[in-house]
This record gives sequence, structure tokens and C-alpha cells, in this order.
Amino acid sequence: MLVPLFPSPVIHHECHGMKPELLEWIKSYHQTGEHDGNSSSCGWHSKYDLHEDKEFLLHFLWIHAQITHAILEITPARIEIASMWANINGPTEFNMSHLHAGVDFSGCLWLQTPENCGVLTFENDNALTRYNWKVPDDIKDEYHLHDTTWFNPQAGSMLIFPADLRHRVERNCSDEDRISIGFNLKCS
Repeated sequence: MLVPLFPSPVIHHECHGMKPELLEWIKSYHQTGEHDGNSSSCGWHSKYDLHEDKEFLLHFLWIHAQITHAILEITPARIEIASMWANINGPTEFNMSHLHAGVDFSGCLWLQTPENCGVLTFENDNALTRYNWKVPDDIKDEYHLHDTTWFNPQAGSMLIFPADLRHRVERNCSDEDRISIGFNLKCS
């Protein structure tokens, strides 16, 4: 009997009531030129304190409500938003493999997702020990024993996942920008 140990919970949440003003605000904010270091190949990444910007307050309150609703699927704990930022990855841009240390959960809310804009890929850190195993695909599927798994971004969708789950965003193969908001959460 196979026993899957230590699964990684990922919450997929459809955000209802997203207004076009949020996307337009991010595009306008991008024009200010404010930029911070990140895992992006050469895309734009806002500062990590977007949630503290007074001009962003109404958008933040809506996003916070979405996060609070979604996180209840896994824990009744209070959450604190430790950081929040906007990402704009143009054609050919991607995000390198990374994780988010020092927080409990991380997440992404997609605002603009043209077709072929790059999937969010999660990496199985245990896979390194399994390369010599000859496990049939049907067993890998049933017990989630693959090296990676991915989510296709959709505007209005949010994923929340353990912050120590290594992930990357594949190359944007579209002719348009992929735009999202990332965030880190602490539970108390």
C-alpha cells in the first residue's frame, strides 16, 4: 500500500467582483517607474509595500477580503499581510525558481493573462531522491509523485500556497503583458 506523506495544500480561489479599475491602477502605478529586486528575468516588480499605499487602499481592502475568504479553507487563524507587490512580465519574460522565506503562505492574484503568458510551476523538492525510481505514470498521477505540477493563470483567479513551496513562472510566450499581484501572509 502506498501512503502519500506531507502533501502541500494549494488553495485555488475565484475572485468575484474584481473591477477593471484595479488593473488600470497597476498599469498607471507601473508608469511611476518604482521598481524593486525580485525573481523576474527582467520584468517589472513594484516595491513590496503596495498594501501600505494609501492610493491603493480600496483595491487592498477588496484583495484582503478575497484572501481572508480563501484562507478559511485551510485555517481559521488570523492572517497578516506581510508584503504585497505587483508584477508585470512582458513577452519573453519569466520568474526564476524561488521560495518565500520567513512567512507562512504566499499567493498570486492574476489580473491580466493573455493566452500562452506562462504557467505557474511548483517544484517537488522530494523529486531529487526519486529520479532512479521506475514509477509508472498512473501511480505518479494518483499519488502526486511528479517532479513538477503547474497552474494555468486566469484573470480573476488566486492561488495561495505554503511559502516554502518552490515555484517559478514560465516564459511569457504571448505578445502582451502578464499582470499579477503577489503577496506574503503570516498566520497568528
